[in-house]
Amino acid sequence: MQQVHAQEGGAQEPLLRDDGGGADGAGSARQREAEKSSRRAAWLAKVPEEPPLGAAGCTKIAVHVGGAVHWRRFGSWHTLEDLANFCASLADTEISITNITVHPAQRLELATDGGFTLQRLDLWPSGHVEVAAAA
Repeated sequence: MQQVHAQEGGAQEPLLRDDGGGADGAGSARQREAEKSSRRAAWLAKVPEEPPLGAAGCTKIAVHVGGAVHWRRFGSWHTLEDLANFCASLADTEISITNITVHPAQRLELATDGGFTLQRLDLWPSGHVEVAAAA
């Protein structure tokens, strides 16, 4: 609770206002975390179903986010947009994606490359992409 003073006719009266967080802001932190989880779930809902292990035409992509690596299977016919939705579910921020399978590394642009298949983007039969916060 935060104490707020309201002036009425020159006198100050203390009012208590609940900022949702209590003394340590834990309530608002829980709310932010719930919102973050909700956004991540919304991105993940846009990702196509993962093909079964060993299915023909699959590609296995390593998504590097910060210090973590997340592996996921996609169909080689899936697009950069599908991959970007998966990456967004991991990062929860506006992102940029770089194909680090090739040398030199190639930044992938959703506006121009979004409809290209993972195979067309040299991410088949496997690939590595790096996800960073968009600049």
